[in-house]
Amino acid sequence: MIMRKKKRLLTISQVSLAFLASSGLFAAPTDILQIEVKCKTGPSTTTEVYQSLEELNAANVCRQPDEEVACEGSYDFKTVIEEGCTSLRGSLTIQDIETETGDLSQLGKLKAFRGNLTISDNQDLKNLKGLPNDPFDVKYETVRISNNPGLVSLEGFEASNRAKLIIIEKNKNLQELQGFSYLSILEGLIISSNESLETFSIPHEDGARNLFPQLGFVRGNVKITDNPALRDLNLFGRLMPNPSSPSGLAFTDTTIRGSVLIQGNGVRQCFASELSNWAPSTTIGGSLVVEGNSNITCE
Repeated sequence: MIMRKKKRLLTISQVSLAFLASSGLFAAPTDILQIEVKCKTGPSTTTEVYQSLEELNAANVCRQPDEEVACEGSYDFKTVIEEGCTSLRGSLTIQDIETETGDLSQLGKLKAFRGNLTISDNQDLKNLKGLPNDPFDVKYETVRISNNPGLVSLEGFEASNRAKLIIIEKNKNLQELQGFSYLSILEGLIISSNESLETFSIPHEDGARNLFPQLGFVRGNVKITDNPALRDLNLFGRLMPNPSSPSGLAFTDTTIRGSVLIQGNGVRQCFASELSNWAPSTTIGGSLVVEGNSNITCE
């Protein structure tokens, strides 16, 4: 008869675990079936049980639900969730993720972000709900949203009041853009090769419809290219208080220091003579090029 050694239960306290982990001394014996950690939660104590050392190392042991976890560096979607980040400074890459809800709600703990955001190559992603949404806690550097075939809307991307560069490209089912309500300063903008994109128009109470209602200044270039279904260019104009307006709001001018290229879209070829569509006044410091847009008739 073969005698099998009975597996044991290892019980350690939260304090002991922290000491052993920080000193690099902790290694579970090979005959341990379960690892039990006693966690102090206010006046009470709870128990967390892990089935292996690997599971213990991967877990957020004894972490309180409302604990602030400040993360820094380059993170991907999975790592932010696993580490329970409530704030992140650095970069976040959301790439080829699986989401049953079609959004980013798994990022629920992440409330503050500063850095570069990349959202690319996600088959199931339909919108961006779940991104941090407090404009005081979000500052984007470069934002790249590209090659997400299931993405139909940017709903959920609405927090930052400034960004260096925004690139939205090759999202074949993206039909409309929204989520830039607070953006006031921008370094550059590229919207390219979104084959289903139809409109930049966003309704407001006073009937005005612009994608960037607060944008006052663009330091660099604007490129709107190869969006064959695009039928309007309602992009710019700041929404400011105006007592004479029915809603108490009106648009003022936007200044673009760089150049503007509008090429290969479905918009009107004669748009160059209709810059008044962009606000009462949009100032362009560089060149304005409008060419190769398929719908050449003006209504």
